[in-house]
Amino acid sequence: MDESIGLGGTSLLIVVGVAIETIRQIRGLMMKRQYVGFIKDTKPTTD
Repeated sequence: MDESIGLGGTSLLIVVGVAIETIRQIRGLMMKRQYVGFIKDTKPTTD
């Protein structure tokens, strides 16, 4: 009984950690794309 509770707690901790890291990765990717888009939009055109 006690082992299953410990295993459940450990599994929950791992899942939460992975979810937080995934959210950070997605936010970083979105910020990178936003900055790249901003840089492309501000380049002077030589037409």
